[in-house]
Amino acid sequence: PYVSWPGCFQCGAVFLYNSTNNWEKINVLLGEKPGSQFGQSLALLDLNGDGHLDLAVSAPGEVTGEQSYGAVHLYFGLQ
Repeated sequence: PYVSWPGCFQCGAVFLYNSTNNWEKINVLLGEKPGSQFGQSLALLDLNGDGHLDLAVSAPGEVTGEQSYGAVHLYFGLQ
């Protein structure tokens, strides 16, 4: 959650690895808003009942407008 790069302090990131293929990195999900701390918490669950795991990623510092409510980003269909 505290990953930063020029222009995006504490935007955060989630690194996805394939545990059945020698822990090969398969994707990186990046937070897009400074201070959002994307990736603070993660959950894998079947949200839509299709039999595939879905990923929920929290961004507790994400600001909408002038308020800081935080957010949960959903990624459907992880296998």
